[in-house]
Amino acid sequence: MARKILEIFKDVLIVVLALAIVVLTLLALPARTITSTPWLAAILRPVAPLFGLSQSELTYTGDVVADEVHGAAQPIAITVQNTAGRMSAQYDFAALDNAFEQLGGYLAQALDSAQGGHAVSQRELLAAFAGRGAAFCYPSALSPALAATWLNADAPELPNAQWFLLAVEDGGVALYLAGTESYRCETSVSAAALEAALDGYQPDSSFFAFEDESGAYRQAAALSLITPQAALVDAVAANPCEARFVSSLASSLGFNPYGDAKYIDPAGTTSFTETTHALSVTAGGRVSLQVSEPLERFQSAADTRESRVEAARELLSTVANGTLGEARLYLTDVSEQDGQTVCTFAYFLNGVSVSAIEPATVTFEGRRITGASIVLRTLQPTAQPAALLPPAQAAAILRGGQPLALRYVERGEGDLTAAWKG
Repeated sequence: MARKILEIFKDVLIVVLALAIVVLTLLALPARTITSTPWLAAILRPVAPLFGLSQSELTYTGDVVADEVHGAAQPIAITVQNTAGRMSAQYDFAALDNAFEQLGGYLAQALDSAQGGHAVSQRELLAAFAGRGAAFCYPSALSPALAATWLNADAPELPNAQWFLLAVEDGGVALYLAGTESYRCETSVSAAALEAALDGYQPDSSFFAFEDESGAYRQAAALSLITPQAALVDAVAANPCEARFVSSLASSLGFNPYGDAKYIDPAGTTSFTETTHALSVTAGGRVSLQVSEPLERFQSAADTRESRVEAARELLSTVANGTLGEARLYLTDVSEQDGQTVCTFAYFLNGVSVSAIEPATVTFEGRRITGASIVLRTLQPTAQPAALLPPAQAAAILRGGQPLALRYVERGEGDLTAAWKG
């Protein structure tokens, strides 16, 4: 009898030890792996207090958004004009993604085959925008060659543009570039193929400011895209930089999160210092990286603008690591001065810029990344509709020639609401 009890005890002990090993293994996983996997979070939540974990660390936050840090290819507005009228995707990530999936290939073809560029007047430009075609708007004026790279195309060097228009003209498709200057290029895109794609869209009452005959939008920039049906909600912004995330971030960037190189100051800033590079994460969620000497993991593949932007995107993707919630980072600027290149990425939510959060920057000297800075925030929409003036009223109080566009501003600590720019 005693032997039988002993054997049962041994079996129970083996099961307990096996379960302990499983639990400890799961707890060793990065926090984002746990929170983005519902069944893992559910298993560990009952034993969280035993291991010094908070319930918030084990709260399921939904699937990680794929490719939440974007390079140069992703527009913030797409509008289509066919024989029936105009349809626009704006202030809606899902609609934008769907439209770009359907029409992005034609933009790639146009950039790849663009030739014979020449300047056009404002009148010629607006006439083209009023006709049949598809137009893509980027967060800021962008090099066509840079945009082409992320579309697996090869465009000639042309002036920067915020709007890229594929216009069906004279049996072909012309590429118009609208920025500080306006240009027109011939392309080899099939007009029949593009028109067939355009015919799949139904009008939605959207229009450009210059197309309005009522005079309500005469104060707005001509290419302000008006989508009367747009309805935005408020949002909340949270700091994701808890202790487990910071350790995971340090590891992903090649720092030892447990050695003597780690230091936490009285203000709550966690620093990791190596001989050639340093990382700091403040209690407020600002992540800063400094690199003093060339390191393979902190440099671009080639000494080109396109490679630097891609390296910046990859670095910020590693840093963000699924923490942005429903937000995305879009490239908004590439500046070059005194041997340095600075790539700037701004937060966007629902296709709307988030001015309440400082943009992220990555700085290069040649191929080498010398520094990076990003304020990490997890953005989630609420069910509360944003209190917005109707577009016509917002346009009436604009200074002449300003674009009519939306942005997210801070209403209170951690609370964001949509408002008209200007």
